[in-house]
Order: sequence, then structure tokens, then C-alpha cells
Amino acid sequence: MVRNTGRSVRRIHTLDPDTLKEIFQDTRGTPYTRVFNLVWGSYDPVAQVRQTFKDIIELSEDIALRGMLQMQNVCAFPPNVAKRYIDAVNLMWGTSHTIESLPQGTLDGEPMVFILIAGERRHHALRRLWIHGCRACKAALKSKAANGGCFTKHFPGGFVPVNLKMGYTPYEALTDQFAENTHKRPVPHEEAMGFRVLYEVAKQREPTITVVQFARTIGHPTRYVTQAIAYTGLPNRIQEAVSGKRISYSHALALVRYHTERANETELTYWFTRALAEQWSAQKLNKELVADLHHWKAHQLGMFGEALLDQQEAELRRSFANGITKGMDWLDAVLVSAIRARDDGLIGLAESPFATTALARAVVRQFDLLTELVPTILRDLTLAEQNEVHRLSHKLEPHIEELRERTK
Repeated sequence: MVRNTGRSVRRIHTLDPDTLKEIFQDTRGTPYTRVFNLVWGSYDPVAQVRQTFKDIIELSEDIALRGMLQMQNVCAFPPNVAKRYIDAVNLMWGTSHTIESLPQGTLDGEPMVFILIAGERRHHALRRLWIHGCRACKAALKSKAANGGCFTKHFPGGFVPVNLKMGYTPYEALTDQFAENTHKRPVPHEEAMGFRVLYEVAKQREPTITVVQFARTIGHPTRYVTQAIAYTGLPNRIQEAVSGKRISYSHALALVRYHTERANETELTYWFTRALAEQWSAQKLNKELVADLHHWKAHQLGMFGEALLDQQEAELRRSFANGITKGMDWLDAVLVSAIRARDDGLIGLAESPFATTALARAVVRQFDLLTELVPTILRDLTLAEQNEVHRLSHKLEPHIEELRERTK
């Protein structure tokens, strides 16, 4: 079973910096969490990241059978902080919640507003258990299973164990919601909208925050968050097609990658419309978009490519020429140092480069190869570099000839 809250497609609202500063001011004590039993109905969810809830019947039956294996997260807000949280939610999602519409109570003698911040899917399962009862209770209690009869059997007194969070700011409560959803993802496009909104809030609080830092804060992979935020920048008609299940989120991500490389909304609309009309799979759409990007890049290369290729070829030849020059430098250093050591009596014939015919041949081949390549690199060298190559070549020739004689 899939349950949707019925809320319309959410769009990004203009987040006024002054309003954000007022809503997200950090006035709190030290945050902490404790397990607490709250009476069912004394806390309620407001708009959250997750909008679509699957398998509610199955989950309610599982709770009745095995209890709350994973507790809900509930924030106990003083009324003034609760109002700022509600203002934040309304600002982010375009909803119209009021603090007066929420259950209020006391904790340790202080007035508190209890708001569910994570576990809305479990909340809907509990609500179903309260209204209808589980299968076992309906069989045993008949009509008495409904309207709390079954519920109080499984949760005596109507008390539900929760993770009660104290001293939290609205921003901390919101980031907790996103971190909660790493275990069982919401519908991707809904989660993407949540990422975008909370990232806008995070940037207002900390202008230098990066997507990587933000992703770490909410406990999600960077690439996943980056793509999700980019998705919310697609035209509304594409996002509405995703929420209306006319195309998938995977289709949208293919369009995101295309739009990132080729920021042309006309072309984007063309491919979206064609994919929709011809009912392409996400794989087919991605293949067509990749081919179009290759064609577009080839066209761009045709316009500017010759100059670019000439520049790349010149850089390659220059790098090659420098490599030849360094090779001759190295050969000169090895041979001259060895010959000087031999002539000074520091090493004998056995230790010199002339010790074996095989080594001598290798050195000769290296010199001959470098000499053959010299004519091809001279035009890529400065005059001073050309003179240096000629100098090294002439300097090495007598030593190479000596080696050549030994290899005959």
C-alpha cells in the first residue's frame, strides 16, 4: 500500500535572509536525547522530507507483532522555539501549520510542544493500528479492536516509547530528519527538494559551506546530494512529470547531467518532450543525450578545433623535445663522469661503461636514437636550446666512437 499525504508538488520558496536569521537563531541549552513514554496523540508530525508512505498496513502489523523496533524521534520544544520550528517548516515547504493546531503539554513542570521530527511512516502505521487494529486483535476482539482497543493492548495506557530530544534548535531538528532517512529512503524527488531547501538554509547560516560539508552534516553521499540539488533546478514541468509518475527520477537525472554540460533549456525541453511522447526508458534517454552531447561537442570542436589541436600538438612536440634534450644531458653526465673516474684511476676497466660489449652497445644505440630524433625537434626549441643540443652531440661523439670500436 502506498499512502500519499495529498500535498501538492513542493517548490522552492524565496528564503529571505532576515527571516531565516530570526527563525534559525541559536537560543538553546545543551541538546540531549532520552527514551521517554509519550501518550499516543500528544505529539504530531508536520511537513517533513518524506511525502509518500509505502507498506503502511504491513508495518502496522509488524509493530503489533514485534513492538517498536525503531523508536520515533520527537522534539520537546518550549512554545517560543516550537513556533520558530513551525515558521521554518512553513517557509520551507509552503505549508500553513500553526502552533495552536499542535498538541501541547508539560515536561518537568514546563510547558512543551511535542513534535515528531523523524518516523512519520511509523506514525501513520500507529495511527492505522489505533483506528482499525491489527489482524489478530480484530479476530479476537471483533469491533472492540478499533479506536484504541487493539492499540492499548499492545501499548498499555496508550504510551509509546520515543527518543525525546531536548534543547534542540529548529535547524538541528531539521538536519536530524534528513539523517534519519539514510536508512529507508523517501521517494527520491521528494528527498531532493528537502536537500535543496535545507542547503539554502545552511548557506544562509554559513555562507562558505560546500555541498560536501552539507552532505556530511546530513549523513548522505556527496554525489547523491549534488545530483539531488541539481534536480531541483530543472524546469517545473519536468519536476511535475516526475512527481506525477509520467517519467522516473532516473529520467530526470539523465536530463540533469545533460543540462549540466549543455545549459540550453530549449534543447532540454525538446529531449524531455520526446522522451515523454515516445515513452523512452531512462536508459534509452541517457543514450540519446550522450550521443547528442558528442555531436554538439564535435560541432564546437569544428569551430575552434583547429586552433586547439595546433596548440595541443605544439605543446606535445615541445614536451617531446625537452625529453630528448634531457636524455642527451643524462647520457653526457653518465659517460663523462665514468670516463673521468677511469682516467683518474678511481675505477678500473671492469667498473667502467666500457666493461662489457652488451653495455657499450646499449649506450651506442641510445646515442644513435637521440641523434636521429634531433632534426625533428630542433624547430620546437629556442635558438639557445638548439645550440645546447649541438654542443652536447659534438661533446659525446668521441666517447661514443670509442664505445663503437669496442663493440665491433
